[in-house]
Amino acid sequence: MSTHPFIRRIRAEREILAVINAHSERFGCELSGLGVAAIEKWSTNLPEDVFPPATKSVLLQKLVSISTLTRLSSNGSHRGAMVAPASNEEIVMRLTQELKETLFSSTN
Repeated sequence: MSTHPFIRRIRAEREILAVINAHSERFGCELSGLGVAAIEKWSTNLPEDVFPPATKSVLLQKLVSISTLTRLSSNGSHRGAMVAPASNEEIVMRLTQELKETLFSSTN
């Protein structure tokens, strides 16, 4: 049985929030969600000694990409049927891994 697109989206978002918010003391605040507004608000508090501008740019691109892909994968799922487009799960998993690598290389 396949997992509903909305559930895949929520799982991916929760995983990313958990990874980022585990370092919230160092980042200046917690990331509250994967919407563009939440990502932008969070990014304004990132200290440059932890995230130089180039690293910050890569990090934000990955977050926005993951946000967009997870939302696209769950579009239409609110109708109760699995009418969403094909899952972007593999791409999201790859981007999530890259995001983790960017975070961990910055926090060490």
